[in-house]
Amino acid sequence: MRKLTVAILGNHSVSYCTERELDWTFENMGHEVLRFQENTARTEAIAAQCASRKADLFIYVNTHGWKTPGSIPFGEMVQRIKSAGAVTCGFHLDIYWGLNTTDHRQDEIGKHPLWKMDYMFTADGGHDAEFKARGVNHHWLPPAVVARDCKRGNFRQDFATDVVFVGARTYHPEYPFRGQLVDWLGKTYGPRFRRYGGGTPWPAIRGESLNDLYASAKVCVGDSCFAGTPKYWSDRVPETLGRGGFLIHPQVEGLDIPGLVTFEPGNLGQLKEKIDYYLAHDSERRAKANQAFEWVLENETYTNRVQKMLEIMGLQ
Repeated sequence: MRKLTVAILGNHSVSYCTERELDWTFENMGHEVLRFQENTARTEAIAAQCASRKADLFIYVNTHGWKTPGSIPFGEMVQRIKSAGAVTCGFHLDIYWGLNTTDHRQDEIGKHPLWKMDYMFTADGGHDAEFKARGVNHHWLPPAVVARDCKRGNFRQDFATDVVFVGARTYHPEYPFRGQLVDWLGKTYGPRFRRYGGGTPWPAIRGESLNDLYASAKVCVGDSCFAGTPKYWSDRVPETLGRGGFLIHPQVEGLDIPGLVTFEPGNLGQLKEKIDYYLAHDSERRAKANQAFEWVLENETYTNRVQKMLEIMGLQ
């Protein structure tokens, strides 16, 4: 694989985000990365640096509501980058169709600059016809975990619990089931259940502590926006399995990871049966967690996704 110069416009200022995972992955694969902070880098400077550094690829990861300042319009910046020889793409492992109330993300499909790149990669794989109708050259990339974090954690007594949910309780208003699920888990399992995701008493967990959490909690229950929608699931699936956790998640067309346990979306009775079964069968639960871990390490990392992107764009 030839060495590429990759320009990434997005939010590089926080430790745990898509942009930082892309930064690390491209550099770990031997490529050079030019980082541009979306809300402070100027359009004319981005275009000039991409030209002078002979960027092969320009990736745009938009934070909803942010704009890039500068003396030239964003579209002109992109045209200059293309004229200098770079392929352009948008990238966001998220769902777009059906979400509009909070950030108008569905309305912006095909209109916002993010959607005017040569290619667009998202985890929203069940709406090919809709993307095409809006003139978007869309390609489905399922969510991933950065290879750096694919390792088993260490058992910690302070994380030990029977059932855990990692993520927010309040979610998109179009998908009220998230809160219902978390509340049901709390009522059903009482002190045997914890939710980590901000607020008291259980805060958000990041980094190696997250690996330790999954090594200490027995059953992790997962959820994705519009659970059961074909070809979309949360990045919490590879994030959990790739750190060695045991996960029960709603069934989704296209989600076929060996060792992942699934239940019919919305069927809380079936979910309880499966939680209780695997709480009572330790060796079977551990075997499935190990099977899923090995699969994700080999097939579901950002390295796998970048390789696929480059192949699609003819840059490999």
